[in-house]
Amino acid sequence: MKTLRIRRLWSWPSLHSELAHTLRTTAASVFILAVNVITGMITARVLGPDGRGDQAAMLIWSQFLPFVLTFGLPTALLFRMKTKPEQASAWYGSAVCLAAVIGLLAIGIGWWFIPAWLDGYDDQVVRFACWSMLQAPVVMLLLMNNAVLQAIGDFKSFNQMRYLPPIFTLLLLCGLWGIGQLTAVTTVLAYLLPTVPLVCWMTVLIIHRIGISFHEPLVQIRRLFHYGLRSYGIDLLTNVSNHLDKVILVLYLSPVELGLYVVAVSLSRMAQILYSSVIVVLLPKVSGQKQEEVLRWTGRAFRITTMLSVIGAGMAMWIAPWLLQLLYGDAFLSSVPLFRLLVMEVVIGGGVLVLAQGFMALDRPGSVAILQGIGLGLTLPLIMLLVPTYGMMGAGWAVLIATCVRFVGICIQYPLLLGARPPAWWFYRDDWRFLLSRWNRRAQAASANEPSTHADFVHQESTRAESTGDRQDIRRASPEPNERGPSKWK
Repeated sequence: MKTLRIRRLWSWPSLHSELAHTLRTTAASVFILAVNVITGMITARVLGPDGRGDQAAMLIWSQFLPFVLTFGLPTALLFRMKTKPEQASAWYGSAVCLAAVIGLLAIGIGWWFIPAWLDGYDDQVVRFACWSMLQAPVVMLLLMNNAVLQAIGDFKSFNQMRYLPPIFTLLLLCGLWGIGQLTAVTTVLAYLLPTVPLVCWMTVLIIHRIGISFHEPLVQIRRLFHYGLRSYGIDLLTNVSNHLDKVILVLYLSPVELGLYVVAVSLSRMAQILYSSVIVVLLPKVSGQKQEEVLRWTGRAFRITTMLSVIGAGMAMWIAPWLLQLLYGDAFLSSVPLFRLLVMEVVIGGGVLVLAQGFMALDRPGSVAILQGIGLGLTLPLIMLLVPTYGMMGAGWAVLIATCVRFVGICIQYPLLLGARPPAWWFYRDDWRFLLSRWNRRAQAASANEPSTHADFVHQESTRAESTGDRQDIRRASPEPNERGPSKWK
């Protein structure tokens, strides 16, 4: 009986609600963090700060350049599939073509750019960094697939694509460690190779569910770019902010200092778990709704995630010396002050990303992206100004200052563009009631062993797009909780 109850409690997040999706995504994020901590611990202890710096110099490019060249297309694909679900196969066909073209473009840029940027590194490091760019088309297709999975509400498959690559990476690292072949080059291969078969597998599953067509591809591509280029600023800010510091620091820091910085950055990202989990659910949830509903959900998500993240960040900063020594060894203890700075930056930056989802859902991504770009544009000159004098701590201060400017900028945009006050930081009584009511509802459903509802996506989203946005109309158009019908996404 106890086993059955535990199984039911784990199964109730599969119910199709924003809280259930967020809880499942958060659980996946915690698991991914744990696996990444173990992989980081293995590489750091075996390679040391010097080898960890070489690994970062090789691995960063296959992650940085494809993300920089997205042109906002994954977000555009998600938005178009939510508003025009009947054209899903055509949207996906155009997205696959764009992923291939942009991936090849990233390869060309990488092969031309990387040797000059890594001029001070060993030839083996430079050569393998160039070869790693062959991963770019796979990364682009991964981003498109993730957008599709979010749009159709398949967060189970979405989370599988998040936690399976780190698992296989961990297995490969353990195998290489066991046979004594764990080097900077082989660790990079362990990070890159698992993604390829998993992306191919998920592509086949998506085609089986929604199909793929190339009907009027130029029209579909133009519409994707019409939204994507306007949202590209926010996507670019998000992706560049995650990698630009390391790209620039390759020029200024030694491999040892770069290794210390990368470890501090990796560990500080644990404060971003809740933000990233909420973001992947929030935009599909509020896209196409009225402004009042969008702002209500965005504000609530911001307040809940901020409160929980601040608590978690405070605990992480307190135990930082013990945590770094336990996981990575005494060689990395000098990165404790930097880790604390970066944790604060992650909490503030996560709030910026949550607030930005309101503009994305209201089809207003352009203006806020420009202002955020000003804040991110401070990162480069601040790094150039502070790093030569203060080393890796200067890099931490540069990133933190730039993120604070971005936060102030997006708060100013709320009254200027939307005529609304930015969400408050503190909890409202309704927020507590919301959490308690959702938790109780799901717990009651689990104890009663109610079957989960799988609403027909095309009917639901078409109704949302055609209606005035009233939640009651949408609810009436959706199946009742006790109905179970076949999904048309086959």
